[in-house]
Amino acid sequence: MPKSLPLVLSRVVVSCALASLTAMPLLAPAASAASVTVSTRLTAEGQALVGANGLSLYMFSGDSSPATACVSATCQEFWPALLATSGPPSAGPGVNAKELGVTNRPGVGKQVTYYGHPLYYFLKDAAAGQANGEDVTSFGGVWYLVSPAGRPAPGRATVTVELTPEGLALGTLSAFGKVRSLYTLSSETATSSPCQGACQAFWPPLLSSGPALAGPGVDKSLLGLLRLADGTYQVTYGGKRLRLFTKDLGSTTPPSATDGEGVIAQPVDGVWYTVSPSGFPNPGAAKLNAEHSAQGNILALSGAGGASATVYGFTGKACTGRCAVAWPPVLTTEPPLAGTGVNATYLGVAQRPDGSFQVTYKGHALYLFFKGLAPSTAGAGTTAFGGTFEPVSSTGALLSLAHQTPPASAPATTTTAPPASTTSTTSLYG
Repeated sequence: MPKSLPLVLSRVVVSCALASLTAMPLLAPAASAASVTVSTRLTAEGQALVGANGLSLYMFSGDSSPATACVSATCQEFWPALLATSGPPSAGPGVNAKELGVTNRPGVGKQVTYYGHPLYYFLKDAAAGQANGEDVTSFGGVWYLVSPAGRPAPGRATVTVELTPEGLALGTLSAFGKVRSLYTLSSETATSSPCQGACQAFWPPLLSSGPALAGPGVDKSLLGLLRLADGTYQVTYGGKRLRLFTKDLGSTTPPSATDGEGVIAQPVDGVWYTVSPSGFPNPGAAKLNAEHSAQGNILALSGAGGASATVYGFTGKACTGRCAVAWPPVLTTEPPLAGTGVNATYLGVAQRPDGSFQVTYKGHALYLFFKGLAPSTAGAGTTAFGGTFEPVSSTGALLSLAHQTPPASAPATTTTAPPASTTSTTSLYG
């Protein structure tokens, strides 16, 4: 399906013109002192924590998981830890003294914490009042100023449109003009999210201190805010929560990287997708392969990094709302691809009630099972939502029907490319 470029040309020009992180002069603040005092100062994002000489302090989204925490020598060079070398830290005006603490971090030292968050300086802040580290995306996470309430102080997020390998998709403007891709998780809804703890470190939510700003090509009416349990606000689009991905957030990672596209995530019962400007998942061309099973070859969806998941057909009339969360439809935004053992003439697409496009195989709309996102038949024979889910044979039959004589001639569905855009804004999660 052809991709359109004009919406993102201005964003590319802006990104190229702005200075990169590595181009800035290195000016190191003092990381520790004989007496550590944490105070507050008025910034463009409101009151925020400061340390020695009034230099801004920051928190890091990756610190919620040891696997993504800032412990490397390079990370510590750019983001020096606030250290307590001679006793507990003290609280200045506006700081909750009860929430100041110290944690002994291997390879770092006795680092000061606030509401449990380790605190850092930024190497590029040279004077009091500067906040050059705000919304910097580097070392696999996002850096924020810290509010007196111990929460990130992200400012107002900007959502824009970028050109990705999957076509036009949503991104967010971070520090130094870098655009970072945004994602949704098929198992997240406005009222429920399985992405907690370490998942939040690998997929940090797009936070905003107020209504997000809409860049060129973004439908302002689809933007929203969702209050999280910690009091921060996550940006939504068409009712779907927006997140970034750790592997896209290196300081040298090219803007608009989409390493999170098509990640099949068993721990959170879903699939990660970039988001189209219309608000739908934006997977590009879905690819199906055949996998071996005790019943013969069955279909599987190929995901990022070589992962795959068994797909199912449904005997019911429709799978929407809660059904589509438990059984994510196999979506595509281009004609689907036939891998090994798959009959390309059986592949097609069907438009769902919300306007997105679902892959079909010999007329069967295809789904995944949220508790079986692997090469398995864990969902086989499940009866729910007015029908039964069964794996699909490479011949196009549902496994429950495989013992019956298939129709002499089954019409092949048409592999017509979905239209470039749609005006429907109905939420998939109903």
